[in-house]
Amino acid sequence: MKHKSPAPSPVVPQGPSAASLVRLLFRKEYRIFFVAIVLMVSCYWGFQESWRRWGEPSLASEPYQVTPQQIIVTSQPPWIEGDVKAEAIRDGSLTKLDLRDRTLLERIRRAFAVHNWVAQVKQVRKSYPARVDVELVYRRPMASVEVTYRGRPELLLIDEQGILLPSPSEAFAARNLPDMLRIDAGDTAPAGPYGTDWGSPRVTAAAKIATAWTDQWKAIGLYRIVVTEDTNGRIGYELQTRNGGRCLWGNPPGQETANEPKPAEKVARAISAHQQGQLKDDADSPPIDLSGGTVPMPTRTATRNRRGLR
Repeated sequence: MKHKSPAPSPVVPQGPSAASLVRLLFRKEYRIFFVAIVLMVSCYWGFQESWRRWGEPSLASEPYQVTPQQIIVTSQPPWIEGDVKAEAIRDGSLTKLDLRDRTLLERIRRAFAVHNWVAQVKQVRKSYPARVDVELVYRRPMASVEVTYRGRPELLLIDEQGILLPSPSEAFAARNLPDMLRIDAGDTAPAGPYGTDWGSPRVTAAAKIATAWTDQWKAIGLYRIVVTEDTNGRIGYELQTRNGGRCLWGNPPGQETANEPKPAEKVARAISAHQQGQLKDDADSPPIDLSGGTVPMPTRTATRNRRGLR
């Protein structure tokens, strides 16, 4: 009986050995390619190591870090109760800044510009080592508007442009706020939050009148600016003493008629009338016309209930 011999195993081709691969890579036609790969890997590793040792720490180095202490802001005036710088840094997320950041100055400018006590950001400058100077123009309370809130009389501050300002605490106001003319514009209320326009042309006009007086109104006993209205619905403005003595101002600054005196002349006329004994702290005394007769005598006023405001 014959036995069949087993079938031969298939021959598996063997891959090149490591030695043959090395010989292949060092052949002339592959040598440049191999060297290029080695150089690229070496450069990448070297860059990573250099960044870890020197690049990354340099970003956090003190000469480039801008801390809140290194943001120098125009000193705020005594009539502002809060801390403008601290509030702007908090609301603008300005706690971690890099002097090399191209958006740095704009970020800082924007954070201060939206603060309700800031009228203008005049300039923002940076310098090395880390320092940022912020030059501000602050808003100044010029008058207080008489309003009624939940049945109670209140006074709200505005600046010379009629911008609503934050109300300070009573204790702070008593110590730091200067005396201001009051404004009676009838039933009115601010249209928006602090730092925005009151929203009434009457209040804005009265604020400009208060600005024209600076603090000269105190010496002649004036107390409030009252919006008036004649029988034809024409709006005018008058200044009153605490007990009702009256000076007819006429049109607000910038809206005078052709022959109407300018604000400085109106103020001078009122001071002269007081010195001559014509302006009296009495509601029954005749009013002093500062408009030069260019404005009709008002027959009624747009006043409001002042109970509790005196």
